[in-house]
Amino acid sequence: MHLPMLSALLTLPIIAAILNSSMVAWIFSSALRIALVALLPVLCYRAFIHFKTAPVAIRWLSVGLLVTGLIIIEFTLRKAGAAPCIIVAYESGCPLVNVIPPAQLQEQKAMQCDSFGINTFCKGIVPEFKVAPLNSDGFRCAHEFTQQVIDSAHRAGKKVLFFIGDSWTYGMNADSGKCYVSLLNADSQYLAMNAGIAGTDLPQYRAIVKRYIASGQLKPDHVIVCISRNDLKHIPDRVLTPNIPMVYYTNAGGLYSFQQNGQVYTTAADTYRFILNNYTLVGILGDHRYT
Repeated sequence: MHLPMLSALLTLPIIAAILNSSMVAWIFSSALRIALVALLPVLCYRAFIHFKTAPVAIRWLSVGLLVTGLIIIEFTLRKAGAAPCIIVAYESGCPLVNVIPPAQLQEQKAMQCDSFGINTFCKGIVPEFKVAPLNSDGFRCAHEFTQQVIDSAHRAGKKVLFFIGDSWTYGMNADSGKCYVSLLNADSQYLAMNAGIAGTDLPQYRAIVKRYIASGQLKPDHVIVCISRNDLKHIPDRVLTPNIPMVYYTNAGGLYSFQQNGQVYTTAADTYRFILNNYTLVGILGDHRYT
């Protein structure tokens, strides 16, 4: 008799996902997931005990309701645009990936990499998060990275701050002018330059310092490197890959060009085939069938 209750509980994450557009809804969704995980073993045990003693008709009804509930959940999620996905070695450089046929893979060409190995975004192309107008170097910054801009700020009595970081500094999901670096520009004491790029790490930060600061191209008053825990995930494995973007943005998600086997893939299709062959049951049991 508890299987129908379990089926009903499985629909609650859909409600949470629909409401997941605010902090309150996010807290509700997180609490719901934790509660569901905590209660699931208890519910399954109690359901099994009652299932053994229930009449045959009730057993079939319970199984039917459970299967129907799962089908409804799957259909609803597919209708909303969700796709089967896997999380592949996130701490080593491969985030959430949607599983689609390789022939359907489409690259957005959102990220580019220069001869220094510095990754920036392509002007006019927006990945799956909010982006403000980019400067000519491909960074989310209202100011050009030139010494003339810095000298002009100094003449106006401002201190120049040069920020380096990942998505936190870039301002992922922040509206134009609302990332923390942009907010500093509202203070008349500062001119803040934003060299943050989502998804990057310490090797990128080192390359930015080498190109813009150590070379003497820019002379800001302060250089602030903003490090988060996941910035350390690629060390010591990742090396700079000049002219090969760090991330391929595709309809299957962001695919890192470097993988755990130490190889750097020069196309999105190649790195996606590696992921499918090494991290999906079809690829593993099919002896790397994706070629």
